[in-house]
Amino acid sequence: MTRKGRNSRTSYSSMQYARMRQKRMRVILLASAVALVIVLGVVSGVLISRRMSDIRLENEVNAHADTFQEGVMVEGVALTGYSREEAQALLDERYEASLSANIELVFEDKSWHFTPRDMGAAIDTAAQIEAAWQYGRVGTMLERQKEIRALQEEPVNLDVTLTYDRASLENLVAGIKSEIDKEPVSATMSIVEIGKFAYTDSYTGWDLDAGALVDQLEGMIREGKSGRVEIKPAVVEPEVSREQLEHSTLLLGECYTTLATSSASRTANVNLALSYFNFLQIEPGKKVSFNKVVGKRTEENGFNKAPEYAGTTIQTGIGGGVCQASTTVYGAVIRAGLEILERHKHTMTVGYVPGSQDAAVNDIDKDMRFRNTTENTLYVFAYVDSNKQLAVCKIFGQPIDPSVYIDIESVILQSDIGGGGISYMDDTEGTRVWYVDDPPVLYSEGKKGMRSEAYRVYRDAVTGEEIRRDRLSTDYYMPEDDTYLRGVHVR
Repeated sequence: MTRKGRNSRTSYSSMQYARMRQKRMRVILLASAVALVIVLGVVSGVLISRRMSDIRLENEVNAHADTFQEGVMVEGVALTGYSREEAQALLDERYEASLSANIELVFEDKSWHFTPRDMGAAIDTAAQIEAAWQYGRVGTMLERQKEIRALQEEPVNLDVTLTYDRASLENLVAGIKSEIDKEPVSATMSIVEIGKFAYTDSYTGWDLDAGALVDQLEGMIREGKSGRVEIKPAVVEPEVSREQLEHSTLLLGECYTTLATSSASRTANVNLALSYFNFLQIEPGKKVSFNKVVGKRTEENGFNKAPEYAGTTIQTGIGGGVCQASTTVYGAVIRAGLEILERHKHTMTVGYVPGSQDAAVNDIDKDMRFRNTTENTLYVFAYVDSNKQLAVCKIFGQPIDPSVYIDIESVILQSDIGGGGISYMDDTEGTRVWYVDDPPVLYSEGKKGMRSEAYRVYRDAVTGEEIRRDRLSTDYYMPEDDTYLRGVHVR
């Protein structure tokens, strides 16, 4: 009986255990179901949130699906809110004025007109619109969103491309240049007669800088500007103006010496020598030799016999009087301010210029030479004025200093130097002495000797006030012999 009862308790406990086990399973299943519900709720919430985020992203990215994004510009024109067609029309209208801009070029009474379109100008707005349209439309949704937001913070401005035919513009300017350009005309000078000149007028020219004008017009085309352009070619001065010629043919120096007591043959010699200087032109820096210009004093060269100095006497020689021609030229050269290279005094004083203003020459060892020290050509006129019985020399050119005029002044240091000898002259015509054994008759008393100086004096051209003086020479002239006539006939 005891075993039976023990087995009964054991069996009861097993049943109880089974029920307890079932109960735990129900609890576990309930908990799992609750957990599953919670998990499903969380997952569903996440999916809903993600979907909402995706929707917001799509809405943001596609906000301008049919128009340009915010912050997109072409040449400063905001395209936000415009469709592609509207943007194209907007830019075409904007640049139509630029391509049709009227540009007028004016010079004096001439004018030229053109538009950028005449020069083949065009603006490629289509390419820039395409580029602008792509902003916020390329890449993943997040990449597109990032680019869209970046545009809002920092807008982009695309430049349009303008093209034109530069060769057409250059050809236009070349044609204008051919109408404007003008060569300058220099003045000319001609010698009408002794000491008189005639001039033609000079004219300025024009030279258009074609390259600079093309660059200026190109800038207007690029900026779409219209307007009036005043063409300003460079002024080209003539090489020589009339004013320059007139200023370079002024009287620089002149000298007059008297021929009142000269014989016809002597006057002819002076005139012939001066004729070689008449109309002579001397280039800047050139040296002039009186002897080379005049040549040898011979009968073959047209010179006559006439009185001339021979030491302290007067004799007849071929070319007598030529020294007066050289002295006359010398006087003009000094007053013109030119450089004297060689000058010689006479052995005795002469009657046609004061002491130390003479210039003796001969074919052997005495010359009168000078140099053109100005920067322009000199024009020399030298001749005998028969009516006034004067030997004349005038030098024209451009003054070294126009505010100054020059003269010569002599200073006589001693004028009564005596002690001359005696010379004889045959009375071939027997007017005073006939026979050789008759006492000689005084023909002329010799001149006194002299010491003198000459100065080149510079004076103010307006006031005449002396500025300075330069000594030219200090000279000693010997006294002349007394001349006696003697007979030539035998009793």
